[in-house]
Amino acid sequence: MEVLVANRLSSPTSMVRVENWARTWAVEEMFGVQPELLNDDRLARALDAIAPHLEEITGSVGAPAPAPAPRPS
Repeated sequence: MEVLVANRLSSPTSMVRVENWARTWAVEEMFGVQPELLNDDRLARALDAIAPHLEEITGSVGAPAPAPAPRPS
């Protein structure tokens, strides 16, 4: 999942192209994941595996926006 997040932040692309992106962005050196393991079928299975936990994941990653500061009178 870290690799997909890195892809979305650096150079968003479709799952079909993540393997090629990984070859050009030193993913193996940074994350220890071989680019050929990042094919669209494998990525889709990984996303399917976390789907039942999305609410929990979103709650732990996201944070509510702070309330606006009161304006001076």
